[in-house]
Amino acid sequence: MMVRMMEQLTAENIANILAFAPQFERPYEAWKFDEWGTSMQFYQFVGALTNNGFIYPFDWNTWLIAEGHGRVFSHTILLDADLPLLRKVMTATVRADRYQSGLHARLVRNGFFRVFLEQLGALSL
Repeated sequence: MMVRMMEQLTAENIANILAFAPQFERPYEAWKFDEWGTSMQFYQFVGALTNNGFIYPFDWNTWLIAEGHGRVFSHTILLDADLPLLRKVMTATVRADRYQSGLHARLVRNGFFRVFLEQLGALSL
């Protein structure tokens, strides 16, 4: 189910994304990233974010520059994030990998997506 930008996310949308949480508890090697930093398993997660309306169109590159790459791609921004900020961070993260090869692999390795899912789950309670 595709969700347009202005529509609210449903509990089902969030549950579909949170279903990936156990995968992010696995060791990094289980993701089978190739030498270019891509993983079919990871792209299933990206598909869930996209198909459930979490990723949405906005000027993520300008926002990313204004916020700072180091801040956006760190655990710190996620810890107290509300749902709109989590959506911005994930949109920028998913899109930025096109220009920063291997970004997703690095963020899986350092636990960024695990922390994202923990915060999303905490907001959903």
